[in-house]
Amino acid sequence: EDKEDFGPLNLETGRKEWHWASKEAMGEGVYTGRTWIDFPGSGYNVTIPLDLNEARKTIAHLRENNWLDLQTRAIFIDLFVYNANTNLV
Repeated sequence: EDKEDFGPLNLETGRKEWHWASKEAMGEGVYTGRTWIDFPGSGYNVTIPLDLNEARKTIAHLRENNWLDLQTRAIFIDLFVYNANTNLV
């Protein structure tokens, strides 16, 4: 598993834009895939903004800078849904 920073250089910090994080730092657990392959829950994380235009800009930025490539093993999308009938998330 690659843990090196990658992506475009952030001029404010002088570091590359995307950083590896442990599952503990991200508050994640182990994911088991359809073929019983375990994914450790660690890796690189990008938060997509709620605003549609900002979300489109973020996704375009990821595409333009090869955040996804042939070595990408999996993409996980976490979201919360509010049910107004039960007042539960």
